[in-house]
Amino acid sequence: MKSADFLKAGLRLKADAKPLMPEICSALKDAEKGAFATTLACVLLATSLIMLSGCSKNNPVSSSSSDGVWSSFHYPTARFIDTDSTGYGKYFTDYIPDPDTLIRSIALQDCKQLYHNPSEVPTITLITLYVDSMGGVAYTTGTNGFPTARETHFSGSYLGSVITSRPQSAAIFEIEGVIAHEETHIWQQNCDYGTTDGYGVIEGEADAVRYLTGHDSISRRQPGGTWTDGYTTTGFFIVWIQQNSGLDKNFLYDLNQYVGKHFEFSWDAACMSILNKHVQDLWNLYQKVIGG
Repeated sequence: MKSADFLKAGLRLKADAKPLMPEICSALKDAEKGAFATTLACVLLATSLIMLSGCSKNNPVSSSSSDGVWSSFHYPTARFIDTDSTGYGKYFTDYIPDPDTLIRSIALQDCKQLYHNPSEVPTITLITLYVDSMGGVAYTTGTNGFPTARETHFSGSYLGSVITSRPQSAAIFEIEGVIAHEETHIWQQNCDYGTTDGYGVIEGEADAVRYLTGHDSISRRQPGGTWTDGYTTTGFFIVWIQQNSGLDKNFLYDLNQYVGKHFEFSWDAACMSILNKHVQDLWNLYQKVIGG
């Protein structure tokens, strides 16, 4: 879920976002100036400060030669912070022992679905995962004043409902699935989230990525609804076009690229541009295939 604070701007900024440590703030400010030496020094400083402070293990995620072009992917620094007063936040690391590495690993997984190579990926230098006392499931936002920092807020209450009602393996699968969805919002292209079509494509892409990275099950696909509903309804529609329609094996990539070029996003215009098909016709066929 995207934060309501950037509906009109299409940016994940939040005025009351939790502040970073002053040293990291300073490093990020210098990094924005573009001087290579300063940037390198600040990144090293921020990394060492995070490690020393215990806010983030900053564990590296190795890239093997088999990753091909993605071996040059620039992993963001990751940190995990529990601010949950419900008491469930403290159990997060019982299920996800190394959240920093998970954040960085999912970053690569998500980007591989959205882009063809690392040069296309937006620059993100820091991702913070909070477990918070809040309703809902999770949302992702920016860190006010720092364009390359993002944060995901995971509901402690929802975490509690997951770990108390599901076997451990199923709970882990759900937690990782929520993070895969939320991290998509960090990396995907933006359009006007405040419109019906914009909302549908942003949330639909996120659930498509969640499924394509192995963090969701086809059992959650249900007939009915419409392509603008977002989440699984739209996500599995995107997956079907890419995998089963025979129209475009790179549909998610092409759709994401189209979104980045059309802030006033239209589903019908996008499908006509990419597939030369009206979205209603595609939806009707999709519903027939899945029994709608």
